[in-house]
Amino acid sequence: VTLEHIDYSISINDFDAFDECRSIASAGLLVGGSAGLNVAASKVLSSDIVQKSINDGDTIPEGGVTIVTLLCDHGIKYLSKIFNDEWMQANDTRTK
Repeated sequence: VTLEHIDYSISINDFDAFDECRSIASAGLLVGGSAGLNVAASKVLSSDIVQKSINDGDTIPEGGVTIVTLLCDHGIKYLSKIFNDEWMQANDTRTK
């Protein structure tokens, strides 16, 4: 596997992705960790695009930019973990 075609990568903490899953669920979609990660990374990318345009003195095109991602997994198999408040609190690596 070569990475020569990769221009950019974003690292997301698992629990930030899980928080995103819970946020998406409050809007009515029960998604898993991969989908939460994709949405969290899309938000970071959006912020990075805005910051880069500010730093470079550019303007964001009229109508903005379009970021497409996939909600690629269902959250039903994560009910005992991602959607369990006690599990989240006991295992959250951001608070340790």
